[in-house]
Amino acid sequence: MIWWQAIYTDADEKSITEVYGDDGGDYVVLGMIPVGGHMKVTQSYHFNSLAGNEYQGDAMSFDITIKGDQMAQENGYTKVALENKSGAPVWDILLGDDIEGTLNYQTKGPKFNYNFTGKVKTTGDYTLLYVGSTNNYPCVGSVMLGTDSFTVGVAKTISGQVTTGDITSGKIWLIPSNSYVGGVMTSWPEANILFETGLINYDQN
Repeated sequence: MIWWQAIYTDADEKSITEVYGDDGGDYVVLGMIPVGGHMKVTQSYHFNSLAGNEYQGDAMSFDITIKGDQMAQENGYTKVALENKSGAPVWDILLGDDIEGTLNYQTKGPKFNYNFTGKVKTTGDYTLLYVGSTNNYPCVGSVMLGTDSFTVGVAKTISGQVTTGDITSGKIWLIPSNSYVGGVMTSWPEANILFETGLINYDQN
């Protein structure tokens, strides 16, 4: 499957120091690579158009280190982050606004065993959703994992065990409950959705 994620766009106007830190030691989290998958990373760098002529002929060199880790696990659970995003076409992750979530789940078992903690942009009832094999709106074949009421600025936890069937490179979203009727999403309130930053795999055994 094809899945893409923008981290920063040209419009963000981030300097190298802002992205990688004063000493260049900060990492940018690119996301998860499913088993058998690959990732194409595109970067571009632009000279500040307001810089003076005295910088003509200057050069800069640097090394790029790519770090790959096994997905974080704790007490038998795998962890993946959910974030609010800018929407089409780039789906830029909106960092630094405290609107986010963390899903912990077991990759094998008779039921999808999970716990989720997150903060939302708008107070209301929310549904944690396995999007289904289409991996897209309107989420045909989706499975509701749990629901609860959330308050802005307050972390809320949903947990449970749900029969989902096997999941291969699937997406989990936190969506406003009133956008989900009859097993499908009937509206698209993207500003209030927490989206995947990595795809999940689960084996129902």
